[in-house]
Amino acid sequence: MRRSWNSTTAALTHPVGYAKMSVIEVCLVTTEMAVPKKKTSKSKKGMRRSHDFDTPVNFAICDNCGKAVMQHNVCKFCNTYNGRNIKTTARIEGM
Repeated sequence: MRRSWNSTTAALTHPVGYAKMSVIEVCLVTTEMAVPKKKTSKSKKGMRRSHDFDTPVNFAICDNCGKAVMQHNVCKFCNTYNGRNIKTTARIEGM
């Protein structure tokens, strides 16, 4: 966008510069924001947001107790995995 030649642009090129302008005029001339040329359509907005979601957690049913457990993990209720009993060992402190 071309800015028309007016007193504010003339004051900017003036040897004194911003001294002839008030503080509000300087702020209005120097701060310009980026403005989109066209409205973002619903389709484009949806395509941009297509990756902004959480994937649902997949649960499996434990063969032993029938409760919902996370896949590929030991059942917290009966300590079995893939039909086998998994013994829990005490952790060694300091490791």
